[in-house]
Formats: sequence, structure tokens, C-alpha cells
Amino acid sequence: MKALKVFEAYNFQRGQDPKRVLSLGKYNSPLYRALTDPDNQVDGEAFHDWMETNPTLKEAIEYNTDEPIDQYLTFDLDWYCEDKGIDRDELMEDFEARKLLGRKKSGELIVKVGIIKNIPQPNKVLFYQGGNIDGFITKKSWIGINESMNFERGLDPKLSMDIGVTQTIFNKWGEFLKELGIRSLSIEKSLNGKWHLVITPFGVASPKIIYSKIQRYFGDYIGPTYRRKNSDPEISVMIKPEFVPNFIRAYNMKYPGFPLEDK
Repeated sequence: MKALKVFEAYNFQRGQDPKRVLSLGKYNSPLYRALTDPDNQVDGEAFHDWMETNPTLKEAIEYNTDEPIDQYLTFDLDWYCEDKGIDRDELMEDFEARKLLGRKKSGELIVKVGIIKNIPQPNKVLFYQGGNIDGFITKKSWIGINESMNFERGLDPKLSMDIGVTQTIFNKWGEFLKELGIRSLSIEKSLNGKWHLVITPFGVASPKIIYSKIQRYFGDYIGPTYRRKNSDPEISVMIKPEFVPNFIRAYNMKYPGFPLEDK
């Protein structure tokens, strides 16, 4: 039988929020994507009732009636996985439990405090269990959704999307450096004024293999060809001009002690 969704059980009303939509796909994290799915938007008085009947969860999530309710992100695990065709085990694998909280009253939800593995640390998320409802809940600020994505505070939507691209490049940068055989990844400006990614492997490596790896991570942002740097094992790939500012910002985020400027 299909599990009862938290939103159905408590009559939450949902609506799409562009701030939430922007965060989709930000990380290669099934749990993050589920929490930021616009279909899981929280709204309505029933959320308050749900908190009041589960004091352990209420305290753990630091529930505050003075705080906008859209700061909370939550979804029912079984309902979401069935509805979206998501592998439950894969989603759970993205969660690392750090602490089991003692229940304040009999019959309320069991709450575990943990982290999402595949997004930058620190972050914080809660896993709740009880009856036929298991799910996750967090706050936007706990998983890196901050005022830079808030249109209501005057930030242009185009700029918000641009910030999302920079964050994606930053994340992919870290993932790429974990690839076997990769020593370093940097960016530089050539004499003709074009910016390139410069990839340095460990030892002697096939340029084609290195290029295929960089394509997997940055294919949407780079040119279709590569070149060897003299007799060095390094290769360079041109960055598409429209994404140069994003790569420079991502580089400066990763190496703040050696900032670059697009001059």
C-alpha cells in the first residue's frame, strides 16, 4: 500500500517557489534534490500542529513561529521515492546519522540528527521515523540556501541563476580533483585574451583520457577541443566566454588566498 505522505496527513498546501527551483540540481545529491523539490513545499497551519505533537522534532528543528514557514524543507521518504521513481536505498545512502535523540513523550517520532554526505560541510538534516511515516526535514540555512538566493530581498533572478552556475562549477571542481590520475586543475588567461582550464595529471597520461574526464564534468562550459602545453603533460581547454566569470569566482572560492580578476 502506498505510504501516507506527510503533506496529505496534515493537509499542507503547496506551491512552487522560484527560490527553491533554482537550487534543484545544485549538487550531485539525491537527498538535497529531494529536500529542494518544489513539490515538497511546506505551507499551512497543519505544519504547526505537526510540530506541537512531536516536541522532540520541534526542538531539534529549532521551530520558531516567528520564522517564515518556507524556511523549513521536508518530505516523506516512501511517498517521495514511489512518486518520483527514486531508489530509496540510494537516497538513504546520502544521509549519515550522527546522533539519535531521546523522545520527550511516548508515541512521538524518533529523530536522528545527521548530515547530507554529498554537499559541502558543515550541513545538518534530521531523519524522523514513526508509524508509516519516515522522512527528512531541514532548514534552508542548514544546507546552504541563504539570502543570496532570495528574490524578495532585491536580488535579480538572473544573478541568482548565475550564482547557481558558479556553485555548480565549484562543486564539480572538487569532484574532478578526486579523479584518479589528476594532480591539479587551474585556470589561466592566454595572450590572446581567452581563458582556459589547465589540467595537470600525475606522470605521463593520455591527453585524450584527461580531456574525456574534463568533458564529463565541465562539458557544458568548455570548448570542443584541447591542446598540449609544449612538452608538458598538461593540457588546456578553452572556457566558453559566457562562463569565464563563473570559473573565476569558483576559483576564488576554492583558493581565496590567490584571487584572480577578469582583466
